[in-house]
Amino acid sequence: MAMFYDQIYCSMYKKILIINPPNIPFTEKSILIEPIDILTLSSYLQTLWYDVSFLDMDAEHILPKEILSHLKHIQPDVIILPFDYHIPLHQDKAIDYIIAICKITKKLWIKTIVGGKIATYKPAAFLFPNTSIDIAISYEMELPLSHLLATKKWNHTALSQIENISFLYRNKIISTSCTRQKIDIATLPIADRALCNLKKYIDVRSILSSRGCVMKCSYCHVPNFRASWRGRSPEIIIQEIQSLIKNFGTEKIMFLDDNFGADRQRMEKIADLIVQNNIKCKFWFLATIHSFDEKLFKKLYKAGCRRVHYGIETGDEQLSQSIQKNLSNAHIKEVIAKTKKIGFRIRSSWIVDLPGSTSSSIDKTMQLILDTKTDEIRLHFLTLRLGSKIYTDFYDPKKKLPSQYIHNNIIHNSLHTVADSYIYQKISTLITTLQKDKYIAIQNSKDNKKLHTLSQHQKVKVISFCPLRYWLCR
Repeated sequence: MAMFYDQIYCSMYKKILIINPPNIPFTEKSILIEPIDILTLSSYLQTLWYDVSFLDMDAEHILPKEILSHLKHIQPDVIILPFDYHIPLHQDKAIDYIIAICKITKKLWIKTIVGGKIATYKPAAFLFPNTSIDIAISYEMELPLSHLLATKKWNHTALSQIENISFLYRNKIISTSCTRQKIDIATLPIADRALCNLKKYIDVRSILSSRGCVMKCSYCHVPNFRASWRGRSPEIIIQEIQSLIKNFGTEKIMFLDDNFGADRQRMEKIADLIVQNNIKCKFWFLATIHSFDEKLFKKLYKAGCRRVHYGIETGDEQLSQSIQKNLSNAHIKEVIAKTKKIGFRIRSSWIVDLPGSTSSSIDKTMQLILDTKTDEIRLHFLTLRLGSKIYTDFYDPKKKLPSQYIHNNIIHNSLHTVADSYIYQKISTLITTLQKDKYIAIQNSKDNKKLHTLSQHQKVKVISFCPLRYWLCR
């Protein structure tokens, strides 16, 4: 270990600036959550004794042309820009901002690294003739970064020895061997929230207690990008919760894992430790219908869990099998009814234009939404996510990269077998029906501010076509 640290100390790269790039437009403050994925990466580099700074250009409303003063103040040796890494709030056009930022850093001879899904699957989006970006990292960033930052000179010979990276050499993209290296997440530190200004975000803290998912849903990029599910220990999760309460007065926490419910025994242990340590906090987690166990969920509720997000996607059972969700409508109805009875507030998400969707499957989805009537209903149109089976099966990689933004509020693919007008008409009818039951329909993320204010005074029911604020209602 000492030898590795010696290698770091003799590196030219000691001051690191990690940037959350600005969105186009800037993300609404009413939905903005601290970028826990990037903060975790920043904190990991701190454990390797680098001098790490973090700049959230999105939260601070900093445009690329305004970054120069920050660079002169921090004087970093290397800038790292994760993009579309875990939290999916950035729109596709933010790539233009990343390129603009790196053009400025290049003039100051600062090394630049990008990471995330687009850097993994489409490095050409960042690496092209006269690019100002030095390196694109594939898959998880920690291990490649540890090797990159400990490498004195980034020449062709040295970079070729580092796995999971791409770089430009003589105007050609060189991609090194890719093994989807997975860091032992038990070695990751608790994210240092002091790196950012928490007042810039909503009053809900987030925790990433695991990576990956045990499901293989064909529309989802996670199984390929994260390779396998790995959970941090219940004990370290309790330490993180206690730290958030002690240092930041936290009262609400959401587990932002792709699937917090992947390991039932771990969920139960976390719930037991929360009760044993007399922790007074409220929690939200993302899970699947498959995760539900009545006894476990009652224990989670006792521990302070009050909200759950179920990804259901479709009311057509054959379609559910085709996307490898494998849910029956009877089971969905049973689980939601029992979850409601325990006392949870439920958010459900649906993709209304899955491949092979027919008028019948869309009708079945609309009916299941009405049959279950979760407190928050989040409608999506299909996004062909890089790394997903659907992207591989249906998209020609030679074509222009399809939108990767999962919150588009219009249909932007044509893999269904029914007219778009039919889908829009059915959605309109759904909204009208739900509004009779006092649901509020929102289509603009700016409405989240008004919605949040309203939800502090009454229990609101919502159907949404845009990013929806976490933790509506007290």
